[in-house]
Formats: sequence, C-alpha cells, structure tokens
Amino acid sequence: MWVLFCGVVVFFILTAVAKSGEKNAERRSKLPPIFKEESAPELELRDTDYWVHSKLDGWAYLDRSIHRNTAGNHIIMVLISCETRKVICLPPSQWRCSDYHLYRSAQASEMDGVSKYLQHVGSYRVASAAADEDQLKLSKDRYKASSLKEQERWAAKLKEKRQAKAKLDAAMIANAVASSYSRSSGTCPRCDGSGYLSVFSHVENGLCFLCRGSGRGT
Repeated sequence: MWVLFCGVVVFFILTAVAKSGEKNAERRSKLPPIFKEESAPELELRDTDYWVHSKLDGWAYLDRSIHRNTAGNHIIMVLISCETRKVICLPPSQWRCSDYHLYRSAQASEMDGVSKYLQHVGSYRVASAAADEDQLKLSKDRYKASSLKEQERWAAKLKEKRQAKAKLDAAMIANAVASSYSRSSGTCPRCDGSGYLSVFSHVENGLCFLCRGSGRGT
C-alpha cells in the first residue's frame, strides 16, 4: 500500500511540473524578441572613400566628399586613424612633403593591412564630418579674433592721431595768445622782450634777429 501511495504522489507532482513548464514556455513565446541580434547592413564603398598609409600614422581614412579634403585645396585636411579613431589634421605642406600614400577603395580592398577596416567605413565617415565641423568652428573663431585684434589696432592708431591733433591745436592756441600779448605790450613776440634766445647762443651769442636785441616789437 505504501509503495502504491508514494507512486501516486510522485505521478501528480511530475504532472504539475510538466504543466507549469508548458505554461512558462507558452508565455515566453508570446514576448517580443528583444534579445534577438540583427546584423547591421554592410555599407557600400563610395568613390570618395580613400585610404591613406604612412609610416608614422599607419592606415587612415580620407573622405574626399568633404570640401577641405578635395584635391587642390590649400587648407587643413582631416583624416581618421583606422586603428585609434583619432583625428589627423594635415596642412597641405605636410601632405606634400610626407610619405603618405593614397589608395582607392578598390585597391585597398585587395590589401591585407586595410581590408579589416573597410567594414567600419560608416563610423569613419561620421568622424570625418565631425572633424570637419570642428575645423570650421576653429577657423571662424580665429577670424573673429583676428578681426577684433585689427579693430583694436586701428582704434589705438585713431586715438594717437586725435591726441596728437589735440596737442597741436593747444600749442597753436597758446602761440596765438602769446603773440597777441606781445603785440599789445610792445615786446618782441620771439624773445619776449629779452633780446636774446638762449637756444641760439652759438649764433652771435643768441642775439634775437627779429628785434636785433632791442626787445621791442615791430
């Protein structure tokens, strides 16, 4: 009896566990597949995708669709290092004098060293566009700073001219007042009645040629 009773209990337990498992499986099947991995579509290489190699920086990506990276430009070019994803800024002079070698995508796809980077061309394009925006902002900031410095320089020159003109006007007014006073007092306007000019002491002992040493006005 005891064995039969234990067998019945075990049967009911196994039946309950099986039904619970079926319900959980049905519930999980109705959930959205949020953990399903979808592979990103592979981007096609464009004619403007170039690959550059140098002994110093290794392989780098060059986007020719960006205006500053087109041939014949005389501004800073932006490249993206394939290994570190860092921005490489190259002036035209450094580009011409360096050991950079340029390859099209069709050529680079056949090389073992760069073929592994071709699948990341999308991120390289985004990084190149961001680097181009940064360079444009820097250029605008430099232009504003140079314009402000030029304005300050011209303002300082104008201030100096105004100060010099003010001094000249003051000296002319003072001379006019001194001359009118000399004429009214009857003294020589050049030597103020002394008959001598110490500045010209080496010429006839500083004799005033206007009044011939008399000190009287003409």
